[in-house]
Amino acid sequence: MRQWFFIQDGQQQGPVQEQEFVQMFRNARLSSETLVWAEGLAEWTRAGQIKILSQLLSSPPPLPVAPPPMPPATPVPEQQVLLAPQSSGLHAEKAYPVPAAVVYAGFWRRFAAVFIDGMILLIPNMILNLMLSPITGPLLTQIAAWLTSLFGQVPAPFPMREVILLQILNTVASIVPCFYFAAMQSRPRAATVGKMAVGSVVLKENGKPLSFWLAFCREFVKVTLWGFSGGLAMLPAAFTKRKQALHDLIFSTVVVQRASLTGGT
Repeated sequence: MRQWFFIQDGQQQGPVQEQEFVQMFRNARLSSETLVWAEGLAEWTRAGQIKILSQLLSSPPPLPVAPPPMPPATPVPEQQVLLAPQSSGLHAEKAYPVPAAVVYAGFWRRFAAVFIDGMILLIPNMILNLMLSPITGPLLTQIAAWLTSLFGQVPAPFPMREVILLQILNTVASIVPCFYFAAMQSRPRAATVGKMAVGSVVLKENGKPLSFWLAFCREFVKVTLWGFSGGLAMLPAAFTKRKQALHDLIFSTVVVQRASLTGGT
């Protein structure tokens, strides 16, 4: 018979046998708003949304039996991600969804990961910039000539075409590294080489891994925000509750320590 878990007063309860679990609803100890989970469910779900529970509650109750004593409750810390078990990936080793205290990666740990990834991408970026230099070189020359003319008697017209073209090329150059971050952070390990080195992973706020295109868009927005803010878009990671930078807040993602999810494995 299926065993059920549920969240009550901020604490995880269970496992509870199905017959006893249904009786708890009939006795009004649980309601349709209670978060529940059982094997076969992808994640914690409100009881009122589960069809099989509705069917069980509509059937006549069995003869009353003395329920077994409840085991000690496992406290649910305030900072957590409720993780349902996965058939593969980060949580394949868990048989039941046991909420655990999640350690979020702090500002300096994330800075170290960015530095390591930057070193990995240094040579590919240099090659890319070298390939674009026959186009960007003349554009920069035109812009430099305009800046110099501002200090002369007759300023040259603003090189709008050159500025726009240069910005387009810079955008293209910033997109290429996004494929590296998207490919790595959407993998089962959910981390780039830099994040692997500091023991961090990137997840959605609900604990699920990122898709390739979500990871791609997240990285592109991060690069764009950093460019416009001079890196200040990273500062929220130093003081927000979940250590989220601005791009994390936009895409509802978190960077957490892998050991806090897997018990150090």
